[in-house]
Amino acid sequence: MTLFLFTQLYGLYRIQVNLARFPLKLARILLNLARISLNLARILLNLARFSLNLARISLNLARILLNLARFSLNLARIPVNLARISLNLAHISVNLARISVNLARIPLNPTWIGFFLR
Repeated sequence: MTLFLFTQLYGLYRIQVNLARFPLKLARILLNLARISLNLARILLNLARFSLNLARISLNLARILLNLARFSLNLARIPVNLARISLNLAHISVNLARISVNLARIPLNPTWIGFFLR
């Protein structure tokens, strides 16, 4: 009978020891969970920084492409402007030809020559 009581008391002792260790084990588990959540927060922060850097890179690439588009547009305007200049020069030459034709129609008279030579 004493062996039975001893085993019963020893079992109660083990239960009390385990119950006394439970808060410590629970605290360790909670501490590990807190460490895991901290590491996850760091990972998410790094991912946010990475995505911000990617957004900055894409914004800079968009600015570069916009500047290249403006540059190519300006390059495309050069032949148009040159064509306008040549058209204006053609108009000037046509007008000069008309003036010379009109001057050729004036009869050459010695009095006119004297008038122009004064």
